[in-house]
Amino acid sequence: MALPENAEVVAIQDAARPCTSPALIRATVEAARAVGAAVAAQAVTDTIKESRDGKLVERTLDRSRLWAVQTPQTFRVDVIRRALAEVRERKLELPMIPRRAS
Repeated sequence: MALPENAEVVAIQDAARPCTSPALIRATVEAARAVGAAVAAQAVTDTIKESRDGKLVERTLDRSRLWAVQTPQTFRVDVIRRALAEVRERKLELPMIPRRAS
């Protein structure tokens, strides 16, 4: 809501990735202008296992279909405002996911 009235696109960046390149930011802005929203992502190269209890592996996920989402997460302002209004209207809670201890 603090954006200027004439803002068309907003890029949301987290502090965990302070060195995002200007080229990547530009690319997400251009994509958001074209389709409404865009996010930086990188193909997963690690082998990912799924486990319900953290002890037994149930399956190996197909990494060719997995992407690690990063920032910026970029939106046309009207798109993100509509999404946030829907959250408020439905009285949804967006849970904070606690960071696991290293």
